[in-house]
Amino acid sequence: MDIITDADLSGAKPATTPLPKGFKFCSTEDTLFANPDQYHRLVGRLLYLGFTRPDLAYAVQQLSQHVQHPCTHHWEATVHVLHYLKGYPSKDWASCPTTRKFLTGYCVYLGSSLISWKTKKQTTVSSSSAEAGYRSLASTDCRLRQYWQLAS
Repeated sequence: MDIITDADLSGAKPATTPLPKGFKFCSTEDTLFANPDQYHRLVGRLLYLGFTRPDLAYAVQQLSQHVQHPCTHHWEATVHVLHYLKGYPSKDWASCPTTRKFLTGYCVYLGSSLISWKTKKQTTVSSSSAEAGYRSLASTDCRLRQYWQLAS
């Protein structure tokens, strides 16, 4: 919300998608943006925010490719991302609506044969999908180590 306030878009209408429909990332069709430093700062803040918001990843990655020569339509797309953030200030990636915990799941194959599988609700609430992914990966790694020790 600080990003939206700093951009003076607190009263802006929310958007339902991170980018306008049909938006094309071209750098030669428009005039250069008058304040590239403002564009750099905003895209940098969105890149940082993108670590915990995978729904922004594609849009911000595309916008970041034009920081050298941002055009006015790139700025408009960046503002659209802020309108999206206004409508969805926090995206909830939790799998269980009651406990807000993610589900961890894995399948273990030996060749083409499935030898183990499991789905389990994580024991703690993760604050982002990245954190939940790391927890899931750690759980799977522990299980694989157990299988390796049994096989040895």
